[in-house]
Amino acid sequence: MTLTEFLTRVLPPGLLVAGKLVHRTNADGKPYAAFSHSLTKSHGSLAAILKEIDAGQFNSYFALAVYKQGFHPKPSDPGKKQLRVRDNVDSLKALWLDIDFKAGYGDLNTAATALTVFCKSASMPPPSIVVHSGNGIHVYWTFDVAVPVDRWQRLADALKATAAEYQLKFDPACTADACRVLRPPETHNWKDPANPKPVRVLFASPRDYTYEEIENVLTPWIGAVRPQMAAAFKQATSVYDELTGGLTRPSDATAIFDRIRQHCGVAKMLVETHGEKAAEPLWMASLQLLRHCSDGEMWVHPISDGHPGYTPANTDIKWQQRSLSHGPTVCATFEQYEPRICAQCPHRGFIKSPIQLGDQEAAPLEGLPPGWRIAAGRRGIERLMIDPTNNQKEWVKVMRHVVTNLRVTRSIVTERYDYTLEIEYGQSKPWTLTLPGGALGNPRKLAETLAEYGILFKEKEGKSFLDLMTSWLGQLQAARRVADVTEQLGWLVEKTDLGEKISGFSYGPSTFYADGRVRDDVKITREFANIARFYEPKGGLDAWKKVATFLSNQNIPAFTAVLAAAFGTPLLKFTGLSGGILSIVSTASGVGKSSALKCSQAVWGSPTHGINAVDDTPKSVARKLGFLNNLPAYWDELRGRKTIDEFLTLAFQITQGKEKTRLDSSAQLREVSTWETMLIVASNESIFEAMGRFGHGSDAGVVRTFEMVVDKFETKENRASIQLMFDALNSNYGQAGKVYAQYLATHSKEVEA
Repeated sequence: MTLTEFLTRVLPPGLLVAGKLVHRTNADGKPYAAFSHSLTKSHGSLAAILKEIDAGQFNSYFALAVYKQGFHPKPSDPGKKQLRVRDNVDSLKALWLDIDFKAGYGDLNTAATALTVFCKSASMPPPSIVVHSGNGIHVYWTFDVAVPVDRWQRLADALKATAAEYQLKFDPACTADACRVLRPPETHNWKDPANPKPVRVLFASPRDYTYEEIENVLTPWIGAVRPQMAAAFKQATSVYDELTGGLTRPSDATAIFDRIRQHCGVAKMLVETHGEKAAEPLWMASLQLLRHCSDGEMWVHPISDGHPGYTPANTDIKWQQRSLSHGPTVCATFEQYEPRICAQCPHRGFIKSPIQLGDQEAAPLEGLPPGWRIAAGRRGIERLMIDPTNNQKEWVKVMRHVVTNLRVTRSIVTERYDYTLEIEYGQSKPWTLTLPGGALGNPRKLAETLAEYGILFKEKEGKSFLDLMTSWLGQLQAARRVADVTEQLGWLVEKTDLGEKISGFSYGPSTFYADGRVRDDVKITREFANIARFYEPKGGLDAWKKVATFLSNQNIPAFTAVLAAAFGTPLLKFTGLSGGILSIVSTASGVGKSSALKCSQAVWGSPTHGINAVDDTPKSVARKLGFLNNLPAYWDELRGRKTIDEFLTLAFQITQGKEKTRLDSSAQLREVSTWETMLIVASNESIFEAMGRFGHGSDAGVVRTFEMVVDKFETKENRASIQLMFDALNSNYGQAGKVYAQYLATHSKEVEA
């Protein structure tokens, strides 16, 4: 859907208004924000104005009504002019809800689930359009014709009352304000200029509603608020929770189909063709997949209405027949009907169902499994048990702690499972803990791990916790809600009966495989998330090529070596060495050491945040090396005896390819990070000579250290143009590494040879 098509759907023809948010200063010198308005009578022209505002990096908005006249004198103050006032509103063509993530839902997944629950509970039809605003969602129900403002207000007030009664977290003032402005798609949310967020259409149905269709649904709320209905809804919810032990409602599916269609070829085909040639078994399988998606109901008709036999009524019947008691459709089923598409899927062999592509990370199960529930006042966990004296079921408190939000992840490197969950005690603020997979099979190890977090279970509580986790894991596995993650970049090594075999290469958000497949759904573990964001490709390749060419043209061996090390480091794996150091040295400043490091680092990641500084501790750098694994690491501006001494301790450790072994808080050997990489260093002192003085009873570190002296050079380029050229790397990095990583993955045998 283009911006012009969107505007045509939500706005009637007439006098249209675009708004640009500008920042000004009043007479007292205090800053404030205000709208600068533009008027037009064409939807296409309005789209062009909004895009022009966005191109200037301003927040752009459009008014949701058409107006009777442009700027005109304000009756109470004729010297001032007004535009967006209710008396000037002519008509509107949509109802809307503004749902902000900060209002309590936190993310798109949760907000979409809440919207689906609201629509089903209040019998609201599926929205016509849903827009991601960057920090929330805008939900539109579009009318087939323009609606005069007074008739519109009647339904807008009723929608506001309905959403409030069903406890939807939305902006009530926005819903009933005929003069409201909202963000248009195909623009950006510029609240954070350094991190603009795209505004985009998440979902668009061709369905426009008649006034009477929406009126029939909202009639109970027109002209009066009925709080007794909300109470009834709450009562029904509590009864439901008792029957299911707190299990999430069937409509609370957490996968998002909009995300699935971006990665699943079959889903993409159904959306693009509207199911035109889909055989009925494939169509039914698709509906079953949608049943497990939080936005599933919104996509039922869009994947169906292109088929020659499509009727809305029959589609609704088939949709209602889909049941959550059956799991989501598996890939093998889709492959029966679309083998050609599935054969080309990069996820083939890695997932069992497309539902796994619908989550950005392991989706939590917020409710408890059947037979378990949170005690009143959140004072523990109760379990439904049989009283042997009367053979009756009753709820029994079995834990003092409240346990929620279980997530399960599987490492593609170690194939190890980890469990993340939240625990609270005595109405305390929840804290998050991660349990290694093996802990659940070892009660002693589990108790020790929990004790590290300050959680001490009594004997019976520990058994109940294990029983709860067992039931929970069964649910997650049945729902196929286990996310693949990685804790290392670089080579993927598969263990076989014949030894180790290279199967691919991980870099940034992508995992490249030797057979040509590419996965973009493998996430970095939470432990390294802060580092990983600086190793995601940004911008383009040309800016880096320009800087690399400039440095190469200087014919300085040290610069050439530093650039070559960025590409040579992954090859260290085939040398038998675990680590090495390349040091470029000069006592003079301004010779280009730091600039060379920036260009080399920009092959793989951010040239500013990716480089270690003098205040980074050796331990933190060693941990980072474990994450980078086969990618190079950089340390700039080594100077001073203390810094050099600390670095030398790290240097000997680097050559060993692993962290120092140490005990954890339970006196067990802690798992250490390993690597096969190079640390590229810029220093004002000879690292080689310092190593000789430092001594460690071994010359291994010295042998694996390469040092080059940087001489001052002259260039015809002026300093300002050079600075601008290198500054461009701050927003253009990682692209060379992405291309190289894919090459290494698909040519590992030739590279090793």
